[in-house]
Amino acid sequence: MKFCKNCGAKLRDDSKVCTQCGTNQSESTQNENNTAHSEYTRKTPPSEPQKPMDPKKKKILFGSIGGVLVLAAALFITYKILESVYSPDGMVDDFNNAVANEDPAALKDAVSTDISDEEAAAYIAFVDNEIGFSQFGSWMNEVKENLSNDGSSPNITSNGYDLAAVEQTGKHLGLFDDYAVTIPKYNVMTNNNNIVDTFSYELNGDTVEWQTSEEKFNELIPGKYTFSGTGIKDGESFDARVSIDFADYDSSGNVGADLDVDLYYVSFSASLPSSYLYDISEDDISFNMNGEEVEETELPGFDSTFVGPLKNGEEYEFTGQLNFEGETFDMSPVTLNISPEDLSGQYNPELPHHEIEVQFDDEAITNHYDTVQEREAVEEQREDFEENLEDETESFIRSYFTALQSMYFMEDINEVEDYIQGDSDIESLLQSNIDNSNFENMTISNIRFSNYSRDGDTIEIETSTRRNHDNLDSPATFRTKYTIQYNSDDLSLIITNFEDL
Repeated sequence: MKFCKNCGAKLRDDSKVCTQCGTNQSESTQNENNTAHSEYTRKTPPSEPQKPMDPKKKKILFGSIGGVLVLAAALFITYKILESVYSPDGMVDDFNNAVANEDPAALKDAVSTDISDEEAAAYIAFVDNEIGFSQFGSWMNEVKENLSNDGSSPNITSNGYDLAAVEQTGKHLGLFDDYAVTIPKYNVMTNNNNIVDTFSYELNGDTVEWQTSEEKFNELIPGKYTFSGTGIKDGESFDARVSIDFADYDSSGNVGADLDVDLYYVSFSASLPSSYLYDISEDDISFNMNGEEVEETELPGFDSTFVGPLKNGEEYEFTGQLNFEGETFDMSPVTLNISPEDLSGQYNPELPHHEIEVQFDDEAITNHYDTVQEREAVEEQREDFEENLEDETESFIRSYFTALQSMYFMEDINEVEDYIQGDSDIESLLQSNIDNSNFENMTISNIRFSNYSRDGDTIEIETSTRRNHDNLDSPATFRTKYTIQYNSDDLSLIITNFEDL
């Protein structure tokens, strides 16, 4: 029997390899061992053969070695995993994939900036509409290449503002460079026009109330936004929305927001015939909305006056009245049910409004105006007539005397019919004179007036005349008192009686 030269295990005589440790048991080696062994035995007492290792100890030994190898492999794999996790390439890829896959939740996880769901979706929409996913991916590859070459990362810029940046923020676990993808936020501003007092909207599950008196709307990452909400004006609610598009970014470093509210105002434009002659003012016209009187109000920055605000999609009926020279004229009713499309192109975007063309009955107004003018002319004439009523009375009596001469000459009572009361005693008396041929060829001269008096519409006046006719031997002077009735409506005078004095 022989023993393994390496581990001492028992071997068959013809074994060339140890079945325990695998050592080659060649002849030369065996001879050397034998020689050495022989030499050794000549010098020292023979020793007993080496015993093989206990199998249990062998298992422990090989188990320990295996554990060390497994642990080393696990540590190596863990290192490689962490190296991949904290690799800037991996972070850039996660960011790019979230955008390309249009996944707002993944985008929120891929950046260190605290952004809302609405911001993540708006950012993706902006990239899709303004840049394109392919171009955006090319930019991301350039970022990775720069990081790999010199560790630098240029900011991703569009239209003058940064879309994203990759920055080293320190060490992770003391072994790996720590990187973060950030998206900057920008001020979103509005030009306040007081369309509403407040605007409420949802952002990341919370209700945000913006006071429109504040120029700043919010701070947001680049994107295309539409926030739907509620606008409040004078305590009344209106559907409203704010639209923001970072493609409209300006050099001031701010982004503009457009506030759109489902409301409008109404203004009135009255078309009146020759209104410049009529002296009609706005105060002469009143308006009703749905049966109730409304007042027009002034709005800051506008010269016109308005009624409102009114809601889009609701029906309103407008009526109105023109009060002109004691007469009331109704306008033709106007019914409105306005949608935003109806207002498109018809108003200044800062103030949505609809202009109502007010129509009245032009012919009726014109006729009334003519009547008023005539009445005013008569009134003016009356004032002048009454101011000079004594002179008018004297002129009237002079004309009467002329007609009276013609009556006796023509023997026709009709010559004085415009001066005496018809069907009266005076008419009967004059007719009798004609019939009896009294006072033929009468002439009247040297007319004098005295004792003029007026009591209401009754006038009395005395006259002195020089008369001559066929029945007189020579001219004679006559004094006569006339009673005259004054008609203020048509400014006429009529003799109702006369008496010789």
